[in-house]
Parts: sequence; C-alpha cells; structure tokens
Amino acid sequence: MLKRILQVTLVGLCLLGGGTFAFMATGPATGMAAGQTDEDAMTEQVQAGFPDAPEEVRAVAAVIIAGGVPDMAALQALGPEMLNRSWSATGTRGRPMDGHGLLRQAVLSLNPAAAEALVAAGADVRFNEGEMPYLAVSTVSADKDLWFPDFSDGNRLLRLWLQAGGDPNAAWPGDSIGPGLHMVPEQNLEAVLILLAAGANPWFEPPFPGADPDDPIRSASYFEKLANASPIANEIAFRIAREGHYRGGPRDVVDKVMDRYERTAGLYVGSTGPENLHLIWAMQKALALIVEQTDTRPGPHVAALLDTQVREGIGGFFLAAGELHSPRDDDQLLRSDNQTGSELWHDDK
Repeated sequence: MLKRILQVTLVGLCLLGGGTFAFMATGPATGMAAGQTDEDAMTEQVQAGFPDAPEEVRAVAAVIIAGGVPDMAALQALGPEMLNRSWSATGTRGRPMDGHGLLRQAVLSLNPAAAEALVAAGADVRFNEGEMPYLAVSTVSADKDLWFPDFSDGNRLLRLWLQAGGDPNAAWPGDSIGPGLHMVPEQNLEAVLILLAAGANPWFEPPFPGADPDDPIRSASYFEKLANASPIANEIAFRIAREGHYRGGPRDVVDKVMDRYERTAGLYVGSTGPENLHLIWAMQKALALIVEQTDTRPGPHVAALLDTQVREGIGGFFLAAGELHSPRDDDQLLRSDNQTGSELWHDDK
C-alpha cells in the first residue's frame, strides 16, 4: 500500500480515503544510494521515520518528504493526537525521550508550506521541548558555498514557530550552545534579525552548562561574541546596528562588548596593508553606529580606529540594502578570508 502511495506521490497527487494531497514538487528525495530511485529513497525515509504508523500517517509523511503540502481536510481527519504523536526516536545523544513526528519531518525536509498546514491543523511547534527553531535556523536552503547562504526556508519555519508562541529567548535542553540568538549560524543574518524583532535579548549572558544556579559562571553575550574582526561578524553587526538594536543594553554588558572591541581594534590600528585596512573599514562602519547607540565614549584604540583614513578602493560589504543572503554571483563565492564585497553603503547614516 505504501509503495502505491509513493508512486502516486511522485507524480504530484496522493489519494487517501477520499482526501487529496496536492503539492509542488521540489526535487528528488535526498540521501539516495547509487542506483536508488526516488520512490525507493522515499520508501526508505518513510519506513525509518514512521515504522509503525498507520497508512494514513505514512502517506502524509511521503507527501512531506516529496516537498508537497498535505490536504487540510485529510490532516484534520487525522486529528491532533495523530499529528503530534512520535513515531520513532530521534537518536539525539542523551535524549532518548525525543521523538520524530510529522511536523519534525516537515522541518527536516525544509518544507515550510507543509509545516504551516500541519500547525493550522493542530500540530504543536513545541515538540521535543523546543527543538524546532534549532533545526530550522541551521539548515541551508541553497548556495552553501556563498558568503551568506540562503537560509530562507528554515527562517520561514522560524517565523512559524514564533507566530505559534515560540519564545525567542528559550534554550533547547538538547543543546548547550545557548538560547535564542546563540543557536543561529554566523552567516544566517535573516534569522538574527527575525529573532531580534521578536524580542530576543542580545545582551543576555547564558550560564555555562552545569553551573551553580545560585552563582553561575556566564558565557559572553551574543553582542560580545560578535565583537571581533571577522568579515562576517562586522557585516552582521553593521546590519543589526542599522536596525537600532544596540540601544538600551545594560551598562555592565555594554562595557564588556566595548572592551572586546577595544582589544580587537588594538590589533589593527596603524595597519597599512589592504587586507587589514578592509577590516578597519568594516569595523568603522559597525562601530560608528554601535558607539552612538550605546552612548559610549570610545577607548583609545577604538577612537584611533574610527579616525583611521581608509583610501578609496578599500572596503565593501557583501550584501546590499535589502539583501539577507548572497546573490548567486562569482564575487560572492566563499574562497578566502581576504575577500571583500562591493557594497559601500554610503547612506549608512
């Protein structure tokens, strides 16, 4: 029965008990072995994730894996209990209680349209104690070899999670990275801006795992971690500052962020080589806004860096105004840390 359902799914229509599953195909199943057909690969994925599920659930899973959107009437016929049941273990280390269900499959398949339909039908975004955003923001939709890859499908899933009540400052117990912004890969600018707009706290200093709850040792805030000289960090910091998100931070944490920038600036002040001058240009763009928004008096190294004259032809960010990921362009291919973009952002004030 499942094989017949998968055959129908591959041509775009799955009939099940009078319900119709229509979808827009997004390509063949992933992880295929040599000589394996799309049908075989999907059969294997459905069997692995939903081994004991009834055919109605397995048919929905097949549509999701194929990139389709299950019919709402059929999802409602399954009901919340079936939509939210776990059908297999996730295998996450140290978390034997975590399970794999239909919504998790939609997230892993990067199928936001299917996830939206599942949530509308009663699927709960809080599965596995909040695993959904951690899965969503870390998966690249396309162009992994660019400076800022396309995370848009995962970020659509992140928005769905937030709209359904997800806490932008929550931490997932299955991961020690930290809450909210700390879980976002460095190159996912869009997710950072989504979380900040939803109320994520970039000044929060997460306690180290296992720390004394009454007097915890804390790790750096998101903004302190961002206070370095890497091209991506500078461009992210600049874009965040463009949105005004450095305002209103607690003074003690602001001081830690600026102390780190002071140490970083000290490594570059007085440099004359084009590579270092590019980094100075990028830090100038970000720090000019950060200093103003944090109402900070710059330290001597930051002040000297801000006063450094960078000659014409040096500098450039990779993303233009309005861009959240790199356009598919040879100049955007990630080749070395010494690359520069072409966007000068003369209107950054």
